[in-house]
Amino acid sequence: MAGLPQPTPDSEKRKVGKVARLPRVIELTGLKRSSIYYRMNPHSRYYDPTFPQCFSLSTSENGAVGWDEERVCAWVAARVARRK
Repeated sequence: MAGLPQPTPDSEKRKVGKVARLPRVIELTGLKRSSIYYRMNPHSRYYDPTFPQCFSLSTSENGAVGWDEERVCAWVAARVARRK
């Protein structure tokens, strides 16, 4: 899909815990698919540099992506903490 953020480059490899696919990220954040991708897109007015970036789970350009579930949960916790 044109205009969507690309998965994290190989140069940013690190250990990842449980991999969350899009339905799980939707469940954890309460955001819809489009809102998640808007938050990851630097060209979007809804861009959030603190939102966890996805990473590729396959070798193809349009293959499956996932998120580090721990980072997604930490992002949600930080949002909740800001409200208190």
